[in-house]
Amino acid sequence: MEARQLIEAKGAYSIKDYEELNELLERLKTDEAFMQETGANAGYYVTSNSGATDKVMQMINF
Repeated sequence: MEARQLIEAKGAYSIKDYEELNELLERLKTDEAFMQETGANAGYYVTSNSGATDKVMQMINF
């Protein structure tokens, strides 16, 4: 679930094969704005979801 949400937030990408991986890595390497945006999206997702485990544990009274 988290992986799907991170992909939807454009902080990660789904890769189907070596060619897609190579294209993504090349873009991250050469397109500074794309790399910065991807990193910012990932960082925002992580910080906005911090404490999620504690919340779930509280909900199930664990």
